[in-house]
Amino acid sequence: DLGTELFEMERNQALDEHAQSEMEKIEEALNAIDEGTYGHCKTCDIEIPIDRLEAIPSTLYCVEHAPERPTIKDRPVKRIY
Repeated sequence: DLGTELFEMERNQALDEHAQSEMEKIEEALNAIDEGTYGHCKTCDIEIPIDRLEAIPSTLYCVEHAPERPTIKDRPVKRIY
């Protein structure tokens, strides 16, 4: 049906956009390795804790300076019947 097809298209588009964003972050991290700056915050230049780098290897920021992720404010409420 048309509704399911539209849902699948939008879901696939969102997954593609997420994958592209992750690839860009990985590319930035690899460039930082090449430049010798990987593991140091781009904002304050302090060393990023190894635990954070293990959890998010592509990060270029300490927790304090990490860019905020957009939140979905108009997310529909999931109903449990």
